[in-house]
Amino acid sequence: VSYMILLENGKITPDTLIDTGNYDKAHPVHWQYYSQTIRDDHPVGKQTADECIVQSSNIAVAKMTTGAYASNPQAYLDEIDKIGFLDDHALTDSDRVLLKRNGYVPQEGLKREFPGIRSSRHRQITGKSWSKVSLAQISYGYETQIPGIFMLQFYNAIANDGKLVRPYIVDHVEKDGKVTYEQETTVINKKICSKKTLAAVRHALEGVVEHGTAAGRPKGHPRGYLPGAKSDKLKIAGKTGTAQRYNPVTKSYYGAGHNVSFIGYFPADEPEYCGIVVINSYGSGISAAGGGYMAGPVFRNFAEQVYARNLTKKLSQLPKDTLKSSPKVKRGLAAPTQMVLNKLDLEVDSYVDGCVDVNNAKAGIMPNVVGMGANDALLMLEASGFKNVTVNGYGKVVGQSPSAQSQHGINNLVVLTLK
Repeated sequence: VSYMILLENGKITPDTLIDTGNYDKAHPVHWQYYSQTIRDDHPVGKQTADECIVQSSNIAVAKMTTGAYASNPQAYLDEIDKIGFLDDHALTDSDRVLLKRNGYVPQEGLKREFPGIRSSRHRQITGKSWSKVSLAQISYGYETQIPGIFMLQFYNAIANDGKLVRPYIVDHVEKDGKVTYEQETTVINKKICSKKTLAAVRHALEGVVEHGTAAGRPKGHPRGYLPGAKSDKLKIAGKTGTAQRYNPVTKSYYGAGHNVSFIGYFPADEPEYCGIVVINSYGSGISAAGGGYMAGPVFRNFAEQVYARNLTKKLSQLPKDTLKSSPKVKRGLAAPTQMVLNKLDLEVDSYVDGCVDVNNAKAGIMPNVVGMGANDALLMLEASGFKNVTVNGYGKVVGQSPSAQSQHGINNLVVLTLK
């Protein structure tokens, strides 16, 4: 959210260089902002704003946001509100009338339609809890309470070419086989940002999965294998999240575990689905939890399954079979058979020339049916007067008894072997 706002208001570009101050293990991975220590869980160094988002750098986001809005934090908060994803969007009066008429209990607003949802909120500069560090904290998600459905709504808008729509559960209501109510899409914000900004944000979210905090680590990596959201079956875009929970006993953010998450959409180039995974992690230590390798693989698993169920592609869109297995071609005329093979870009070792032609059938003379399918072979045999036929196997004819061109009593048994 902060990255989008900074881009949209011209405070930065994707290529703006940000120095996080941490380059390797010898340098601290934290930045002191007034009384607050802001940490990254791994060295990021000096990177572009785009790469800082890809690497989930809290320090970079805090530096960019405070550098742009420290003198006027209200302007930053106003930009968040302007997007529209933090509002409780109630059903319209007409929605309620229709739902009530059709026997469906109205769920007024997201807090009712999604039972248990809490209102989203973050500190306001007019409140007593606002401090000098609040702007920096809010910029990367702290000092905020935002239900997952609201964040999902925001990321859905990114995937939806910038159009923010209200989530809903009921698509339609049927009674006696007839649709008595159909949900209409409620558009909250037609354009959450410019096309240029949207393209930059989507580029960063793709980078998160391709080589950032959700990419995982391959087998044989010096630091050990870790799974992620990256898939070899489809392109996923999204963002990791790792938030410490507050411990009321110690009155600190240590010892209460983390909320780890991954939120994104797929396929990244032509989005059709958006989803969020949130996991309560109770591991010990700051580095024991991570949204990329805990929530990321869960997202990847269901993304691949959903994508596979709805996968429809033309033959031309599919990669060529690396095994180069030759199809089994049944007997047919050489010219049209070769034309089909050329169109499909297929190669075969050999096939038998010639096709079914009942005009060439001669009574009592065994036709050559090797290479034909069972139906064609039976047709030629019947045309030649042979009706006592046994077929063994499946596929095409690889053997016939008696042999072709021999004279044979039409009532005697003919045996075909298919393979």
